[in-house]
Formats: sequence, structure tokens, C-alpha cells
Amino acid sequence: MSSAATDATEDFRIFLEGIGKRITKTRTELGLSQYKLADLAHLTQQQVSYAERGYRGLRCDNLLSMANALNVSTDYLLTGQITERDFSKMLSDIQCDMDDLNPEQRAIICELIKLFVKENKMNSASSQ
Repeated sequence: MSSAATDATEDFRIFLEGIGKRITKTRTELGLSQYKLADLAHLTQQQVSYAERGYRGLRCDNLLSMANALNVSTDYLLTGQITERDFSKMLSDIQCDMDDLNPEQRAIICELIKLFVKENKMNSASSQ
């Protein structure tokens, strides 16, 4: 096998492992087992396991089913980039979660966000 072919094979393996890590991370954050995810995505548990380990890629239709079951975009699974849709969903989820908090807890969360934004602005200004 040529060096270019070996490099391409290695790149593809790394690509599949990245997808697998994102699937695993999202699945565990949602508290889903591989069996439950497989059921939601209309896949087998073995397909989910292989995808998570980067052992095999998913067909396009199965990747879409997996993304829908995890409530993320295929862009996120493929690249790790959070799209506007993903971000909007995260904000919506946070808003629902905050509805369950009392006013004091909400105020604490808001203050933490303000502090984070302020620190981020200071870090950005100092790095320029």
C-alpha cells in the first residue's frame, strides 16, 4: 500500500473515531444506553457500538437517524461544530431547565453567565 493510501486510511480512521466520541459524549449526556439510542434511531445496538468505537461508519440515512435521536445536527456528529440549530436547541433546553428553578437559583445562574461573559471579554481584549 502506498504512503498516500496509508495516510488516507489513517485519516479516515481518525475521522470515524471523532464521530464515535461525539456520539458517545452526547448519548451519555442524555443518559441513554446504547440499546435505548439504537431503539430511538431504529438501529441495532451493534451498529451503535461500532459507530461509537469508530469501528465502522454509518450510512447517510443511519447517520441522520442517529443525529435525530440525539437531537443534534449531522454537522455536529461529522465535524464537532455546533450549528445555529444546535445552539438554539441548547438555549431552549436551558430555558426549560431554568423554569424549574426558584427565583434565587435563576439569579445565581444569570450572575454566573454575566461573570463568564465579562471574563471572556477581558481575555479577548488582553490577547489583542
